[in-house]
Amino acid sequence: MNLLLQKISLLLLMMLIHITSFAQRGALKEPSNFESSSQIFDIIEEKLWEDKIIYYDMKDIVGSPFLTEYFLPGNLTFNGSDLGNFLFRYNIYQDEIELKSNESSITESVKKIKGITIQLENNTLIKVFDDPKSNKYDKRNFFVVLADGDYKLVKKIWSKFSEPKEAENSLVGKKHAKFTTYENYFIANNDEKLNNFKSKIKGLEEYFPEIKNEIKEYVKEKNINLKKEQDLIKLFIHLNSLTPKS
Repeated sequence: MNLLLQKISLLLLMMLIHITSFAQRGALKEPSNFESSSQIFDIIEEKLWEDKIIYYDMKDIVGSPFLTEYFLPGNLTFNGSDLGNFLFRYNIYQDEIELKSNESSITESVKKIKGITIQLENNTLIKVFDDPKSNKYDKRNFFVVLADGDYKLVKKIWSKFSEPKEAENSLVGKKHAKFTTYENYFIANNDEKLNNFKSKIKGLEEYFPEIKNEIKEYVKEKNINLKKEQDLIKLFIHLNSLTPKS
């Protein structure tokens, strides 16, 4: 029976990841000067050359396309089935979860399938949801779950790349290439449908009418600032700790 479960878990894992080639690019006139296990910097450097932007030392880029710069240990599950422990890195520029079985293994990526959950060693929880702000046909994206339970607080994190620019004159400095990180917050209940979160207590009360009194009381008692992430997390942890009313 254990052997059967192992085979099923292996089959599930193969369905949920795909191997991605992260070979160094060789098409550019100059060798890549930013070594990375991810191809993201190769992609950026190729774009700069294609757009005839200045030759740029990729090590001078400000910011990062990753949520964490290094791979972190974590656990992968699918609809509650444990698929094992791996190393993960969240590429927020491409909305991709990079996965390795160990430091020296080939880099793969997790497919965006509903039911995927990644629990990192640093307590970061990542799940797949339909993105209400996406205008693509396939709206599935990775989201960071800040508070899980009957009342969910979810955050979308993404990064945009800005190209470098030479100084136009002596009064304006040179602009470095950079990755800028952005965030959006969402709320959901058990249906897992994400709704835009507006940092107003009225919006929370309208979305969770069954606990609006508890929301109002806790916000007042603990002086919760709905524009502060840590305060929001405290509020949602409290809401999820409430005994369901019959």
